[in-house]
Amino acid sequence: MYRSLSVAFAICCYSMAAESAVYCVDSAAEIQSAFASANSDVNGTVQDIRVRPGTYSLPAGLSFGSGEDKEFSLTGGWNAACSARTINAADTVFNGSGAQSNGSNFSFTGNQRSFRIEGIRFQNFRQVFLFESICQFGQSCPDTDFVRVRYNEFLTGLNVLIAANDAQIYNVSNNLMAGIQGSSLGDSTVDLSYANADARPEVAFNTFSLSCNGSDPALSLYSERSSPLFAQNVVATSGCATAIAVPSLSDAKAWLFRENLYPALPQGLLPGAGSAGNIISTNPGFVGGGDFRLRETAPVSAAINAGFNSIEASQLNFSAPAQDMDGPPGGRLIGTRYDMGAYESSINDLPVLTVTNENDSGAGSLRAAITSANATPGPQKIVFDITGSCSVLANVPLVQLLAPLPDIVDTLEIDGYSQPGASPNTQTLGSDAVLCVAMSHAFGSTMSHYLQVPANAPASASLTLRGIAFNAIAGSATSAVRLRGGSDHIVQGNAFGGAGPGVHANLGTFGFGLRIEDNAQDATVGGPEPEHRNTFGGQSTSGITLFDSTSGGHTIQNNYIGVAASGLAASPITGNGIFASASPDVRILDNVIAAAQNSAGLSITGATATGYEIARNRFGTAASGVPTPALRNASGIVIGSGSGNHQIGGILNSAASNTITNSEGPGVHLLPTAGAGIAIRPNRIFANGLTNTLAQNIELGDLGPLDNDPGDADGGPNNGQNKPVINASTINPDGTRQVSGSLATQNGQYIIDIYRSPDCPNGRANLLNLVGTQFVTNLAGVVGFNLAVPGTATGGVLSAVATRVSNGDTSEASLCFLEPSASTTTITADTPDPSVFGQPYQVTAQTTSPSGTPSGEITISDGSGVQCVITLSASGSGSCQMLSTSLGNKTLTAIYPGSLFHLPSSDTEPHQINPVSTLLTITSDQPDPSEVGQPYDVQVQVRTPNGNLAVPQGTVTVSDGTGQTCQIASLSGGNGSCALTSTTAGNKTLSATFSGSPNFLSSNDTESHLVVPSSTTTTILSDAPDPSLVGQNYTVVVTVASNLGLVGAPTGTVGVSDGSGASCNIVLSTGGGFCQMSSSTPGQKTLTAVYEPSSQAFASSQDTETHTVSLPPTITTITSDLPDPSEVNQPYTVMVQVQPSDGGATPTGTVSIDDGSGASCNNLALTNGTASCQLTSTSAGQKTLTATYSGNASYAPSSDTEPHTVINPVAINTTTNITGNAPNPSRVGEPYTVSIAVTAANGSTPNGVIQVNAGAGGPSCNGVVTNGVGSCQLTGVLVGDALLTACFPAGNGFNGSCDSEVHSVIKADTELGALSVSPSPSNAGQAVTASMNLAVTAPGAGTPSGTVLVSASANESCSITLPATSCQLTLTQSGMRNISFSYQGDASFNPSTRSVSHQVNDGLFANGFE
Repeated sequence: MYRSLSVAFAICCYSMAAESAVYCVDSAAEIQSAFASANSDVNGTVQDIRVRPGTYSLPAGLSFGSGEDKEFSLTGGWNAACSARTINAADTVFNGSGAQSNGSNFSFTGNQRSFRIEGIRFQNFRQVFLFESICQFGQSCPDTDFVRVRYNEFLTGLNVLIAANDAQIYNVSNNLMAGIQGSSLGDSTVDLSYANADARPEVAFNTFSLSCNGSDPALSLYSERSSPLFAQNVVATSGCATAIAVPSLSDAKAWLFRENLYPALPQGLLPGAGSAGNIISTNPGFVGGGDFRLRETAPVSAAINAGFNSIEASQLNFSAPAQDMDGPPGGRLIGTRYDMGAYESSINDLPVLTVTNENDSGAGSLRAAITSANATPGPQKIVFDITGSCSVLANVPLVQLLAPLPDIVDTLEIDGYSQPGASPNTQTLGSDAVLCVAMSHAFGSTMSHYLQVPANAPASASLTLRGIAFNAIAGSATSAVRLRGGSDHIVQGNAFGGAGPGVHANLGTFGFGLRIEDNAQDATVGGPEPEHRNTFGGQSTSGITLFDSTSGGHTIQNNYIGVAASGLAASPITGNGIFASASPDVRILDNVIAAAQNSAGLSITGATATGYEIARNRFGTAASGVPTPALRNASGIVIGSGSGNHQIGGILNSAASNTITNSEGPGVHLLPTAGAGIAIRPNRIFANGLTNTLAQNIELGDLGPLDNDPGDADGGPNNGQNKPVINASTINPDGTRQVSGSLATQNGQYIIDIYRSPDCPNGRANLLNLVGTQFVTNLAGVVGFNLAVPGTATGGVLSAVATRVSNGDTSEASLCFLEPSASTTTITADTPDPSVFGQPYQVTAQTTSPSGTPSGEITISDGSGVQCVITLSASGSGSCQMLSTSLGNKTLTAIYPGSLFHLPSSDTEPHQINPVSTLLTITSDQPDPSEVGQPYDVQVQVRTPNGNLAVPQGTVTVSDGTGQTCQIASLSGGNGSCALTSTTAGNKTLSATFSGSPNFLSSNDTESHLVVPSSTTTTILSDAPDPSLVGQNYTVVVTVASNLGLVGAPTGTVGVSDGSGASCNIVLSTGGGFCQMSSSTPGQKTLTAVYEPSSQAFASSQDTETHTVSLPPTITTITSDLPDPSEVNQPYTVMVQVQPSDGGATPTGTVSIDDGSGASCNNLALTNGTASCQLTSTSAGQKTLTATYSGNASYAPSSDTEPHTVINPVAINTTTNITGNAPNPSRVGEPYTVSIAVTAANGSTPNGVIQVNAGAGGPSCNGVVTNGVGSCQLTGVLVGDALLTACFPAGNGFNGSCDSEVHSVIKADTELGALSVSPSPSNAGQAVTASMNLAVTAPGAGTPSGTVLVSASANESCSITLPATSCQLTLTQSGMRNISFSYQGDASFNPSTRSVSHQVNDGLFANGFE
């Protein structure tokens, strides 16, 4: 045995598919080991046991059933690698120990995701027991997708039980049950039971040969779903009073019996309406001798060709298996009708056409076969027998079409699986199909379709199409297949573009895979079993498209759309997976629809598109349920344009139906234009809106939540159905959860579905796991719901949807509700205990939960009004401080109020509080020192020990030890103060006493204090005059005052000094006095007055004041500034005088003068108090002359200003003369020089630039004038006279002037050169090329224009138009010819002529006739 594992992908928080275990076994020990591993593996895993052919002795039987939510598969007939299988139960045998009461049991049980048992023979057993368990109330159970028991043999045993309780699909088909005896336990020999109401259970194509024990029935059938199907079976019994029993239990439904052979009518519930085609016979017509095949020789079995034909099966929405019990694949229908039972006979009454080559047309071609079928009325079948191989793509038979195949207008089956080597798929997940017939079209061609049933085909026309790979790589194909007319078409086991099975990894891109439109009715695309599955991928528009209100009743089931045939990878579709426009009554079941990258997996539009059943599909995932980014749809399901009345899931279903996830946008979007009556329940719709955070899993109208409206009377999609509100989720004693809430809506009956998910991304509810459903009836506008749902240790996020029963309107999902879990709160410590009054003590508590760590706060209280709050840490514990505010025994209470995730809980604990000691401290005695008679403030603090928060209350008494006291009657915050006055100087000892109170003990403290004499303040009131001059007396006035004013006016003396030797003394009188002094040096002085007291009652003090002693001032005067005004750059003389203001000695030093604009004389030495200098101003204007005396040791600086005017000089007139322009005349292009002289009226010599031009538009030049003369050059370009104008511009003190003179320009001469005629010599009548070069003769220059005439005579000439240099002419006369070149001249250049000789030979000689 070997086991392979694969691990699936998880989207966000949602496990979509788990570990997949594949066991490949070929011994009994390996089988038992595989079962043991499957039982022990974790929940949610895939357990796939593949058994190779062989007979395996299993006397102890086998049992699978441990755990839950597992996908269990037991299949036989596998090859050595377990990569492919041949279905024949006789090849894979499980042999038990016998049918006795203690014999072998083969059991398969549990709440599993799926059960699949195929291709196994169970023999010699006591019981084969498959029981898909009932989910007990309060348990969390998975929804079972399917129970499939097919292609098995159950031989020689007591009982067979196959029971499903919540599976969505129940299928027991193509089995042989023979030699089953029945037991004495009161059970049916074979019991087939479906206790659910989701999908129609099917029991079909089985052969039963049963015995009974006593009065027990041979076969018991039970279904809680209406119209269960029992069809195409053969039932034979021995010793049975009742062959078939349909118990009439309360929930039981009548079965639909179609095309069966049984010995007697079923007992119990009567066959349901529509039952028909049954044969009642005790002789099934077996071959006999243990061979349960149908006898084909006389007497032929009545069951042969007595079942459905393919159209009748389609009308019942029934798909037959791909083969019978022993194969070959594709051989289930031989003839026009199916045989009843598990085996198909070889009797064939159906005409068969065989395709033998790949040709587009001609004998043996598919085209010829279809043409023949159309020409012969009645059902026919096309099979294939083309030379080729199925294992290599290049060898696969490829029918390459040059044009669409003929329209199909009758009943026709095209069976690709008839090609040798082909076989249908047998795998539930993925595909092992071998497609040996491919269809394409010519490379580079464009084709509307390959196959078509036209719109005008009769309603009886029917196409069955199997086993074809439709390939569009060769070119552009709009559709592979179009069904436009007829009815009951069957399309199964094909690959339409994209990634097909096996070697067909790339089948290219169609616009549409399959189109069903116009008048086509009741098409079946796919079917319930693996062999029916089609794959669609790579379409540029839609995989499957349904058009028109006249085309409906279709079933699209179990296909891979946008998914590769492997079921795992994407095969992207650019548009929709399925697009339905106007088509009514469509069933879309069991499909995997993904990778619709730009649109919806399913889009339904149009008011006539109603009545859809959309169930058990997977949107946005692989077939395994794994979502990946590559499999993402733009949206899951989108419905609009009036479309309504659909069932997405099933309004009365109990198990979740569709899985819709991994969408860029909404999961299910009812556009604002959508209709009503769209039931969306119960499904798994979650993790959508991956790139659009507004998109919800269910969206009614515009993106974003739809608010509930009062009365729910609004319209729109699903009539804007209000959504429920979940209010609470509490834990019941039995571990379940009680969920309650309300729905405000219109009166009526509603279904409330409760879902649980792990999170609520962006506030959008996920509908992941259905945990509860309740029917409620609203009679008063608001109705409550209250139901028990499975408990969970960790809680979760709940959401709910409401569906109105009467019309199917489903709401959007409710707001998320976070489920809290149970909690336990414990006070773990209260330290210290006991505590004292006012002392904080720490209380530690924790809250625990079996489902995670609680968060939030715990409130602690002591019963007397004191409380604190603990904020829980990540470990669910924490501490807070309580305060001891009253004495005695306390009861601490800890209350956890709960959180979004956890329920409330509490605990209590005793605690003792005692009185507290105090500490008294004199914290301040200010001022210290204080003065005699001065009050000072004594502040005290009474506190409790460090960390205690109590504030003492009571009185404090303070004394200074000399009889002076004060009292603090009431403390504030433990603090207080009072004023104390000492009447004598010296060191004092202050004493403070706290009296205590009932909660506080008494205490005291001492502190030293100093009392000093009274302080004074000395003030210099004035010092006038200030400033004073050197040697000048000034008076200083001083006062001395007591600061507190408590002991009279100070007495004593005050000494005053200037800090540089000058001083005076004052004797105080009533606290004041004055004295005079003079300073001998200039500068800033600091006067200091120092008080010396005459008694100890006063303290000394002093004051300072600034005083300025200045030098004598001076007077500076500008006495003259001549000449005034002066001109720019003209010197003028400035005279200055400096005098003392006090009449003293003449000042010495320096003077500086400037004009304010850059001209200055600096540091001029005074002579007898005067100085002068010459200034030259360089710019015109009003100047301010400033003269500044710098001062000296005896005199202060001073300055003076004087206005002065500076004017510009007057400009000088000039005369300009053109003194020459040579050569004159000049030729075109020849330079000539213009000479100029400029003179000034005052005889000075101008300099500058001269400007010359030869008239408007003519040439011009500039020259430099130096010392009055200058020149520049011009070049004439036009023939004629030009007026020269030369101008000297104004500037630099000179006025401008101009002069004019005429200059003539004449034509330039030309010269022809480089004359040639080629070829040379030439023949008479031969064209020759005459070439020349025309040059301008110096001193002229330029480029001549015009023509050069070349001539040998009047009739032999050509002309050259310049700038060309050659032309062709034909010389007709032989001999030495003179060729003349003549330039005609132009407006600027003179003509010229020149010639050249050229030999012209006679043409006859030139041709060799000399």
